[in-house]
Amino acid sequence: FLRFCAVKLADGGLVCNEKGKVDDSSVPVVNDDASNGQTFRDKDDHVSFWVPLLTGLSKLTSDPRSAIRKSALEVLFNILKDHGHLFSRPFWISVFNSVVFPIFKFVLDKKETLMNDDQSSPASRSPHPEESTWESETSTVAAQCLVDLFVSFFYVLRSQLPGVLSILAGFIKGPGQGPMSTGVAAFMSLANDLGGRLSEDEWGDVFLALKEAAASTLPGILKLVRTMDSVEVLDVAHANNDLEMSSDPGLTNDDSEDDNLQAAAYAVSRMKSHIAAHLLIIQVITDLYKMHQKFLSAGHVTIILEICSSVASHAHQLNSETILQLKLQRACSILDISEPPMVHFENESYQN
Repeated sequence: FLRFCAVKLADGGLVCNEKGKVDDSSVPVVNDDASNGQTFRDKDDHVSFWVPLLTGLSKLTSDPRSAIRKSALEVLFNILKDHGHLFSRPFWISVFNSVVFPIFKFVLDKKETLMNDDQSSPASRSPHPEESTWESETSTVAAQCLVDLFVSFFYVLRSQLPGVLSILAGFIKGPGQGPMSTGVAAFMSLANDLGGRLSEDEWGDVFLALKEAAASTLPGILKLVRTMDSVEVLDVAHANNDLEMSSDPGLTNDDSEDDNLQAAAYAVSRMKSHIAAHLLIIQVITDLYKMHQKFLSAGHVTIILEICSSVASHAHQLNSETILQLKLQRACSILDISEPPMVHFENESYQN
């Protein structure tokens, strides 16, 4: 029904203005700062008919029901892609700021969380199950829809590239392999589809977004390392002995040891996710360099080298934390889980 409404709006001539019928291949690069507002503003009154349709669909993408979320997401981006040629540039900018970007608010919120990370233990985490559900079921579709729409109207929307890059980088920084893979695939799709259409400055924005993604996770993981200094993890023999003692009805297990083991298990999980994110970032910039080298300047190569050097230095620093590694090894032995691949992380980062 909503798609039908959009068709009727378009067929009825409810467009922003005649000049808004842009040819996507003929619009020059301009500075849109003056029209980069958070509210809808256009001289043509007809634009107001599109606003409730688009904003309503945007809000439905956060509906707790999975089917509603997915349907709203697909309908919204299909409408924008099918009828976007009717929109003026100022209206498009408003659509991105008021309709499209808010859909990915959870990604940007996580970016701020990583920048101000206080989640150094399991107890300090703030669970948001609705965001996890949205991510696992919808994020891949949402990221690809965003890239497809941006590429389709790139010459009108190119001023929004930093915002799009920030969202995709946010996926890469997200916890879990799923969001990371989503961000990598979307990043590569965006760069490959645009290719030579990106200016030198825009290619710089691409690599700077990846550089920021790599740097933003460092404070949190280093704080986690320092927190582990005060955590004691028994070796396997002591742990097994404590387990046998705890089976005796007359003896009780030390709660502090359980807390320490839980903290170590959380550190292992965070460390694995952190290493995976950095290896993916290295993979992305390496692939981008190989595939688009002819479009890159010396300045771009400098940024790439800075990223690789920073990641390699960080990997070496983590691999030098021998006491931390011993604690994590003990925890992994007790819990029967794999250790964080710190040596592999350092080898891969230096090789790149």
